Amino acid sequence: MKPNVKNYYKGTRQAYPTMPASEVLERIRKYIGTPAEDLKKAAPIHPYYGPRGAWNPEFDSFGSKHLRCVDHYARAGLRHVADAHEIDRNLAQGWYIDFRCDYETVTAAVFQIPGRDNRAYYFAGHWDPWNEHMAVIDCDPHIGEIRGTGYSPVHGYEQAAIDAARSADSFAQAFAEEQREYDLKSNAECRIDELHSQVRGSIDEFHGLKVDIQANKLPTNVCQRIRTDMQQIRHSVRKDIKEIIEIKDNPYTLLT
Repeated sequence: MKPNVKNYYKGTRQAYPTMPASEVLERIRKYIGTPAEDLKKAAPIHPYYGPRGAWNPEFDSFGSKHLRCVDHYARAGLRHVADAHEIDRNLAQGWYIDFRCDYETVTAAVFQIPGRDNRAYYFAGHWDPWNEHMAVIDCDPHIGEIRGTGYSPVHGYEQAAIDAARSADSFAQAFAEEQREYDLKSNAECRIDELHSQVRGSIDEFHGLKVDIQANKLPTNVCQRIRTDMQQIRHSVRKDIKEIIEIKDNPYTLLT
């Protein structure tokens, strides 16, 4: 039975996450005696030379001019090395993206492509909070040391991977801050629309009660109850208008 080279490649990369692709392929060659032309087919597609559509267009944000979104990191030729906090324990496990900081988070991650010249190529990025396998990648690589010349990984990760993790954490933090602002603005607009609707409903109710008093000869006690209701409506409208003004002046009042 012919060995499945792709499975060997995937398993070796998982067992040795920081090993360059050239070393992985050499290990497979020695282990199962696979011809060189078959080994080339086993390696993932290089992201810069992958199929059209694998990588979305570059965009500028968060201090980088080379960010790209990938719909599926593995199909784009990337390997997930680890989430940033798994490489550097001092980094955040995630950053809240909802303005109340209750539940939704974005997680920084480090990715890798097949190495060149016996060096590992790491990329900072973060996962898409709403789509599995989707990620945003900074295409400026963090290049590792040449193996055998001062290479000294810390806790299983070399300095380039640690630097990529810290960059990824910064990207995720900036993205989270932007999303919290957007979420706050969106919730503020929704709340203002809701208050405007309440005010219009209260005004319509007020005018309806006013017409009842003017058009009908009602007992004194009934008129008194209607006037009390009208007074409560006035108070409710003033309260809603005050809240609208406060939210427009400072959307963070939603947090109180």
